[in-house]
Amino acid sequence: MDDGVKARCNLFGVLKNMEYLVENIPKAAALVKDSNIQIQFNIAKCANANLAFKNQKASLVAGKKRSNLKLGFFSAQHFNNMIDGKALPLPLKGLSKLSFLKTTFTELASILESYLRPTDSDLKQKDFFYHNTIMTAYAAFYSLSEIANYDAEAQKIAARFPDGIMVVQIAGKDLLHIQVSNGILVTKDGGAEDAQAFLNFKTIEIAHQVLNGQIDTYTAIGLGEISMRGLIPMLESLNPILDLVEKYLK
Repeated sequence: MDDGVKARCNLFGVLKNMEYLVENIPKAAALVKDSNIQIQFNIAKCANANLAFKNQKASLVAGKKRSNLKLGFFSAQHFNNMIDGKALPLPLKGLSKLSFLKTTFTELASILESYLRPTDSDLKQKDFFYHNTIMTAYAAFYSLSEIANYDAEAQKIAARFPDGIMVVQIAGKDLLHIQVSNGILVTKDGGAEDAQAFLNFKTIEIAHQVLNGQIDTYTAIGLGEISMRGLIPMLESLNPILDLVEKYLK
């Protein structure tokens, strides 16, 4: 497994869920209700992103942006270790803001982990089950683009993708879309008017089962629990890369 690709999955797949968490989970929203902070993550020779908390919302964007707290990581492995709770970042700017990192951000990360790594009893709660499934889907499909663009094996598969836009739906509702251009994939929230292909999980339960490896995609399609329409070759190309997502997000 490539540490750099894993770091990108953690950054743009896992931490991307901070946006959903703050918007949809009241206890997370309460933690940042008065916050106005921009955290810059700089991972040496790998990736950069800015995570902002402002106006009771969170926003993660790629690249270097203005920030009042800048965190450095010597390597992709260093960042991955932080995500696993085994390392600390190197503060490069905003020492006065470190209290936010040690308290509020740590609490947010703990809430996020509880949703992405739930207990069996957690999943018996209807609302928790729903939010867990949606966040798992975001983590999986945002990571899918990172894997397709940076993992050597996945790049060969992505190179054969036809250009276009795929929309992922749950129970007929647009969740996100993946844009493909010259073998490069970009995942974005919501639907797209000019999409050429649609992948629909019939129910939230089916989405949960597929995303957690309880049923494979081909079986779900055969049972009619997943429907595909439009440019089918584009959708079929997703499956082998989706298989790699689980490896990187373990």
